[in-house]
Amino acid sequence: MRVGQRVIFLVLLVAVALQQPAQAKCIGPNYRMALGTEISIHRESDGGRCIHNAGNTRDPIYGSDIRVKPKHGSLESNGRKVVYRPSEGFRGNDAYTFQWVGKANGLTPSAMTINVSVTVK
Repeated sequence: MRVGQRVIFLVLLVAVALQQPAQAKCIGPNYRMALGTEISIHRESDGGRCIHNAGNTRDPIYGSDIRVKPKHGSLESNGRKVVYRPSEGFRGNDAYTFQWVGKANGLTPSAMTINVSVTVK
């Protein structure tokens, strides 16, 4: 490949990279809590999905339970992962509530309740 061909190839690569859409994001604080507690958090989304993972826990978590569904999107629960997706074209405020379900001290059934408000921009 000659120098002129390399420059054209590089320009084409940059042009293709610039045309790729930016990844949609959902940002907000990380949170720590224990079974038997409840918290409220806020997230901001540019239209992307909001993912909640149970992560590392002191007590065993064996699933999640959707308590209040969002009005302007969908909420999927898959074991230790909960995913909110705003409806296409929706902009504004939405809210949902879910629980991580487990056993406190490995013995007593319990739950952590997470109330989430989200602003979709």
